[in-house]
Amino acid sequence: MNIFLAETGKTNKAEVARCIGVDAGTSGNVLNGKRGPSVVFIQKFLAAFHELSAEWLMRGVGSMLIADIVSGDSMEVKRLQDKIETIYEVLSKLGISLPEQKKVAG
Repeated sequence: MNIFLAETGKTNKAEVARCIGVDAGTSGNVLNGKRGPSVVFIQKFLAAFHELSAEWLMRGVGSMLIADIVSGDSMEVKRLQDKIETIYEVLSKLGISLPEQKKVAG
């Protein structure tokens, strides 16, 4: 969370707490490492900062910002396109045809 806040210039802890909708003490304890974040805290954090990737925050996977994930040059986009292509291949083998296949996968 602190990496995201520093990268995006959101360094005022009181302002961050207000954005998240928690008291400054709770936010400070979590962001200072005195206490681990609760599920509710994480949900509020992600809701307040919708540009942050939940996958990155929770698992450290992919890009930190959602905008980076959806850019055409992103490896994440390529990975998702490959998965979609695989799904269409499986559906085709099962005899299921989707008319929008080319638009979605390519």
